[in-house]
Amino acid sequence: MANIQQIIARKNLRLQILAELYDLYFSGGPEAFSSGRREGLVGTKAQIFTDNERHKAVHYLLGKKLIDVSSVGEDLLAIHITADGIDYYESTYFVYESSSQNQDSLS
Repeated sequence: MANIQQIIARKNLRLQILAELYDLYFSGGPEAFSSGRREGLVGTKAQIFTDNERHKAVHYLLGKKLIDVSSVGEDLLAIHITADGIDYYESTYFVYESSSQNQDSLS
């Protein structure tokens, strides 16, 4: 049976991956897509799947359709956040923000 700390660590890892992809997606600002702009993670399997937990987290997010994984050439993978991933990340962020602001107002 998994303990609470493992569950929290796995959920946090998935949120960290979504946060990184979210930041990459919006990092270019409002200008049009350009060839030098990265909107996702690109790397070899070894670079992206640095350990077993991260590998499972990426597959979980893919299964939930929060990210998209595609091949780029022979050895590279590209991982992008999907529209559902953006919505999920933003709703999670605002739930935490709202609850912390409510706690502040109760003090």
